[in-house]
Amino acid sequence: MTPTHPDANLNQHFANSVFSIDLRVYYEDTDAAGVVYYANYLRFMERARTEWLRAVARGSAEQLDVDALMHGSDGRRTGFVARQVDIRYDQPARLDDLIRVDAWVADSDADLGGRKAVGGASVWLKQTVRLLRSGTESRDSVPGDGTADGSEIKRPSGPDTKPLVQALVKLGCVDFESFKPTRLPPRLLEALR
Repeated sequence: MTPTHPDANLNQHFANSVFSIDLRVYYEDTDAAGVVYYANYLRFMERARTEWLRAVARGSAEQLDVDALMHGSDGRRTGFVARQVDIRYDQPARLDDLIRVDAWVADSDADLGGRKAVGGASVWLKQTVRLLRSGTESRDSVPGDGTADGSEIKRPSGPDTKPLVQALVKLGCVDFESFKPTRLPPRLLEALR
């Protein structure tokens, strides 16, 4: 897994930046047909969100760790839970593919119809999974895949290709003792706005 981030100055621009990790599709991620089982995309996205949060902490002015970033103003430990996921599956990833999983703060207008992406106790993230490189050359061309005459189609890949999967995820901030909703910690809120 190789975390990448196009913006070196996270403290000033994190809300508008895309955070990415690259992952290899393993046998354990696939079904009997060799394609990624649909629920595993949620696991891939969770990994990206976890690494995204680490990047936010490292990019803060104080160079915090995640635990310090997630302490509320009253000193209580807080964390995120997934409250809502709207996911769309367009194409499958396959065994041994190299995929890129992106995460960024959703756009209030384009993604949320004017709702706030960063609220008092929640954050909306947009996430995508893209094919960076097919696992093997033989899998780049799939015989009879999508054409009436049985010809081969090359699977498009690369960081600028159409997403295989895309999701809009609402994260709720909760107090770790009571698991009740609580306000986003001030340091995190500052980094996201």
